[in-house]
Amino acid sequence: MAISTFDKYRQDNIRRLPVKYYNNDEIRLLDNTHGVREFEDAPSQIGPENIIQAAAGLDTGRKFLWVIRECDVPFVLEQANVAQELESKRCIHTNLTGGSEAYCGGEVWFAAQDRLILNGGSGRYPPSDSQELAAVVLSFKCAGYEVCSMGWDEGIDGPARVLKGDLPWDR
Repeated sequence: MAISTFDKYRQDNIRRLPVKYYNNDEIRLLDNTHGVREFEDAPSQIGPENIIQAAAGLDTGRKFLWVIRECDVPFVLEQANVAQELESKRCIHTNLTGGSEAYCGGEVWFAAQDRLILNGGSGRYPPSDSQELAAVVLSFKCAGYEVCSMGWDEGIDGPARVLKGDLPWDR
């Protein structure tokens, strides 16, 4: 099910093939039997076992990968059980697309069912610039989520992957 709040983002941006992949496991399409879920309007139905305590830091065991596809926004735990079957021992963004086109991807942590800490950290579908990342954040906000974005790192001219300072919550 597509969240309609991403329609404007999709109208203003283009789908693209992944930047790279290294083996066939990286383009293996995962589905709900592997723990893939779809974002819907807030609040998410994510279980309490996957919600982080912001003060405790960004637990890599609770890091999800997200990607914006043509009709939906799937996400999966990077360390989902199926990851042990994969050559890299972790899920990657192309596992959410089967190596097909997508708009953008990144990482997300749930601080609550309606609070997200996210970035554009995808080696396959990174945002093209800070404006695209801001448009993604706006789409999540319009879906009812309070969002803390890691933002854009001007030094590398790419999405920041490390949260610096306090959590800048934006509704």
